[in-house]
Amino acid sequence: MGDVGTTVYEGKTLTPVAEVQNWIADIWGNSSEFATKILVDEPGLILQPLSPKYRVSYYYKPDQNQDRIIKKIQDAGFDCITSADKYLDILPKGVAKGSTLLKLMNYLKIASHQVITSGDSLNDLPLFETGIKSIAVGNSELKLLDKIKPLKNVYYSNFPGVTGIFDGIQYYNQTF
Repeated sequence: MGDVGTTVYEGKTLTPVAEVQNWIADIWGNSSEFATKILVDEPGLILQPLSPKYRVSYYYKPDQNQDRIIKKIQDAGFDCITSADKYLDILPKGVAKGSTLLKLMNYLKIASHQVITSGDSLNDLPLFETGIKSIAVGNSELKLLDKIKPLKNVYYSNFPGVTGIFDGIQYYNQTF
């Protein structure tokens, strides 16, 4: 899964998982140009030099009207995710890493007890909010840690990155 939950590829062939990708495409439609235009004159935003199909991404400065910008995005019918006090993503309504994972699991007929999520930034919050066993790695963004404190499905590893994921898998006593 990539693009903050807006792109899903099959691992062996690297082809889109049509059943999930079509759901995202149907919600987004041809919204990229409109999503870009609603923020064209906003200060503190720089459009990222990439062209994902089903989201629009900016670098942003959180001290420059962040709440107003987020409201503007939501009022236009989109969702918005910020992370690392640097990234702002405009997403199709209802699409994020968590909802996309649940769609994929449903399509693949995978039960939640067979899955462990992990993450380190606010764009991973929707994964933790699924209720599925999750791992917050040691170098996680502090704002993410604040948001997931009340969640009972999260293991907090002291190790960063993949080492933290391995630690969490051991904690959950999983074998693959």
